[in-house]
Amino acid sequence: MGNGMVAAERSLSLYSLISRKNTPDPHNFYDRLAREAPVHWDPYTRCWLVSGRAEALQVLSDDVFSSGRLLHSDALHAHTSLADLSTVHKEIGKQLLFVDGDAHAKLRKIIQGVLTPRRLQPMKARISALADDLTDFSDGGPFDVVERIAQPLPFRVAAEFLGLPEDDFDTLKAWSDSYTDIVTGFEPTIGSAVASQMLSYLEYAVDLVRARRRRPSGDGLSLIISAADGVSGLDDHSVASNLIMLLAAGHQTAPGFLAGSVLEMVGPSSGFGPVGRVGAAPDVEDLLARVSPSRFVGRTAVRSTSVGGCVIEEGQSVLVLLAAVNWSDLRRQRRAVPVGQDRAPAHIAFGYGRHRCPGAYLAKLEGEIVLSAVERRFPDMRLAEEEISWDGNVNLPCPVRLNITNG
Repeated sequence: MGNGMVAAERSLSLYSLISRKNTPDPHNFYDRLAREAPVHWDPYTRCWLVSGRAEALQVLSDDVFSSGRLLHSDALHAHTSLADLSTVHKEIGKQLLFVDGDAHAKLRKIIQGVLTPRRLQPMKARISALADDLTDFSDGGPFDVVERIAQPLPFRVAAEFLGLPEDDFDTLKAWSDSYTDIVTGFEPTIGSAVASQMLSYLEYAVDLVRARRRRPSGDGLSLIISAADGVSGLDDHSVASNLIMLLAAGHQTAPGFLAGSVLEMVGPSSGFGPVGRVGAAPDVEDLLARVSPSRFVGRTAVRSTSVGGCVIEEGQSVLVLLAAVNWSDLRRQRRAVPVGQDRAPAHIAFGYGRHRCPGAYLAKLEGEIVLSAVERRFPDMRLAEEEISWDGNVNLPCPVRLNITNG
């Protein structure tokens, strides 16, 4: 195969995760990628898979690779009217996730300024109160970690921080799920039903931005609007589109991470032994290396370049397998560090470089509080069911339910 293109056998394709959606342990797959194919062309998903650390950091930091991957996906055109597709493309294309260069720098400065530890500190007490309330075990039955805390808490925290109307939470959750169907995965598709929901969501978000501009209230959305008003090129539609992104970012990746972390705390499925500790709390940095909230992120090459000895051509898609990088790094590190000499793993669970997740601090704060609350309520926690069923999300996997009991 020419141009340095190394093709994968089927077992080294992302297809091995897609075709075994109910298999919770992908570590053998990650192990083989690290040993045999840290950079290779996957003919089954028609993209490059990057799982080596140095190669992943190159892709995530090099301007050759654009984050505007949605605009390059033919799959988006399936079963959708051109008018709807054009509107959805245009609006989602304004989000921090999908812009590069100066536009990205402007947006990142605004959003990062709102998500600083100082501004988020007041949320700590609210997250703690929610975690204590949601881990109430007064009914005495098995406690479903997913249904009772991993799903509801992150959504409520994000929605409350942004100042979204509580009466709209159920509708917003449904819309946010549709948005996530578009922007996650390796081949996003917009069907007519999803497109219709997105158009309604966009209209709602623009109306909310305009109403909040007239009557600011000191919430996260008001702060974003105030900061955006001083930046050229950021209109109400830009703010509304990024509001949609922020709500999804605040809750879509969290359930799988929280539930997966509880699994590690009950009995490590990764094989790395007991979870590390920071004082009396579980070590969230250790857990982020074991249970990456998002398995991969996508990029598109804007011109031909070489990565790991392979030539990636202009227009080709690249998936950086964050989870594979993290797991392989952690495995090597645990082999090198003597027992008892703990060291925080250098994970890239939140990405790397300019597009590193600006909400990383909030995600870690949430993880520390929620997992500590679960552990306090269930000091002798064990699984109530031996077999765990997983949802069908290849990128953001989460158990359908995770029942635990005490003792």
